[in-house]
Amino acid sequence: MAFIFEIGCDTHQKTIANTLVSIFRMHGVEASIEHENGLITCAINQDHPRLQEAFDAMGSLLPASVFMRGSSHRFDETPVTRLPEFLERLPLGLGVCPRCTGEMLDPSSRRYYYPFTSCNHCGGQYAFFDAYPYVRENTALRAIPPCPACAHEFSADPFREGYPQIGCPECGVGVSMREGDELFLARSSAEYKTLFERAAALIAAGKKIRIKTTTGIRVFAPSDAGGGTALMVFNASKLSTLFSLIDEEFNALLSIERPVLHVALKDERLKSVMGDTADAQYCDDGFTLLLGRELIEQGIDAAAVSTDEHTPVDAVIDYDIAINTQSPMRLFLNKDVRFVAQGERGSFPAFVVPALDVASFAHSLAAVRVGEKMLIDRPEHLGGTATSKVNALEGEQLGFSHGNIHRFDQDTASFMAVLAENGLRKNSAVCAYFDETITFLYTKGEHITRIIPAEPFVSAGLIGRIGSLREGSDRLIGNLRSQHVQLYGVLETIESSSCSLFEAAAMIVGLENPAMNALAKEALRFVGKGGLQIDTKLRDNRFDSVAFLASIISYRLADVPTPLLCYSIFESLGDYFSDILTELKNRSKAEHVVLCGSGFANQSLYSRVVRNLKNTPPVLSRSFPIGRENGVVGGIYL
Repeated sequence: MAFIFEIGCDTHQKTIANTLVSIFRMHGVEASIEHENGLITCAINQDHPRLQEAFDAMGSLLPASVFMRGSSHRFDETPVTRLPEFLERLPLGLGVCPRCTGEMLDPSSRRYYYPFTSCNHCGGQYAFFDAYPYVRENTALRAIPPCPACAHEFSADPFREGYPQIGCPECGVGVSMREGDELFLARSSAEYKTLFERAAALIAAGKKIRIKTTTGIRVFAPSDAGGGTALMVFNASKLSTLFSLIDEEFNALLSIERPVLHVALKDERLKSVMGDTADAQYCDDGFTLLLGRELIEQGIDAAAVSTDEHTPVDAVIDYDIAINTQSPMRLFLNKDVRFVAQGERGSFPAFVVPALDVASFAHSLAAVRVGEKMLIDRPEHLGGTATSKVNALEGEQLGFSHGNIHRFDQDTASFMAVLAENGLRKNSAVCAYFDETITFLYTKGEHITRIIPAEPFVSAGLIGRIGSLREGSDRLIGNLRSQHVQLYGVLETIESSSCSLFEAAAMIVGLENPAMNALAKEALRFVGKGGLQIDTKLRDNRFDSVAFLASIISYRLADVPTPLLCYSIFESLGDYFSDILTELKNRSKAEHVVLCGSGFANQSLYSRVVRNLKNTPPVLSRSFPIGRENGVVGGIYL
């Protein structure tokens, strides 16, 4: 008789399912494990004497995932007589699993303080991956044979069975630390520990250090020193002390995907340096985990981190292997809604089904047919492929020629990606795409039609266009020129630049960082009940950017507080999106409403849109990013 439990897991990656395979193989428990259509199904021999041991191991070894949701169980008469088999395994970039973390921190372990410790289900595997098939000969470790102990694990340890990047200090990679003229080399556990002790001591002394981690080169500095673009937290017990987190944010930060979240700061010292909100991430690989362990010993729970390789530093930690890097996963959470806003890490490489006779290319990613599935990764990892059709993003550089190349746009590809992920390619839907530009699209299950195109923002001549916008607008410009010289100067700066619409809006609002994410961050500071009405409307079937900016200028002249003004921008945009989508849906009789584009990863905007569309909840990406990275997915089906 079988005990069957199911776990919702909305991702194409098989990490959680394969971890379960390892756990049951480790205990010799017969099981059948599948992961299809967002559901992991485990059928287990309920009469096995070690079943409870396996369940206990699940509690300590199974990592959390941002894609996991509810679970259920039932019983079945079907016998289960074989050990589970692994599902497809890909070289992902993930955090460190509980088992590998334990090895790195256990003085009796042969991987004590070895920063490259990983297994089939965790770690920065993508850093050292070169080509498919994913075997050691196709990684940067090909010239380093495993030691006898690792070779034994390769065949006997269910967590490292067949693992291409298996290693330890005995057969692994040496690490160097240069501080001034002094060079320190680490190849043993004791030396690795000394290296991280010295690195932590430098940061505790107010210094900066550049480290080549398995997720990329990053600069670490004291959290209150300024200059960092995000905070990396090392002490999980202090997350709720440093930040004001809801449960979903707390759990997401500690998940195996280790996403970046934009969170509210609670610590007053950090707020004085970084403002009310900041990007935050929990330590995400062996290097940051071990650095963090030593920083905690120094009484330091978090550090400022940036990816600017040109920042002057006091010391450098490096190793003699070139690595691949991926943009980090940026996760958006709003109550019970979760989606990936941006980033490659944790999302790619990936398999999707069904396989089609097409190759898709967008944003330096490619999708090609491999058997009955499409494999998505960077072209240099995939090698050549035979296909009758190539779909490529407009402007994407291709390193080959082909007789049947079709070009597509980002908004149509993102729309199609969301439809495909949700099994809605044959359904009718309207869509809003927002990523600096705004478009509205429609499909009735066949071709995609752009109903309202984007209107490129042209900064040249902006002052004159505002002055002729409507009756009395010329007086607004005259008032600016004579009474508000500084703001008029901002408009002149905008006219002479090639900035985007939201960069222009940020400059008019008076933000130091002229970018849409700066507007969004400032909007989070507003604590009132409602915003002001910013002019968001169509003119000649296009978003009227001139009226939009003129409205913001008027509120600036009225001395509206900056947080309220920024909040009002996104609240008004939320009304604009929901009004247009509702009208298009009613007129077209579409079945679904779709949102795509990273611009919707904005608390003020998203909350407003969802509130207004409560009778038609919008369809979103399930596992792939909602931003431009999903273009390669949509390109498969265009």
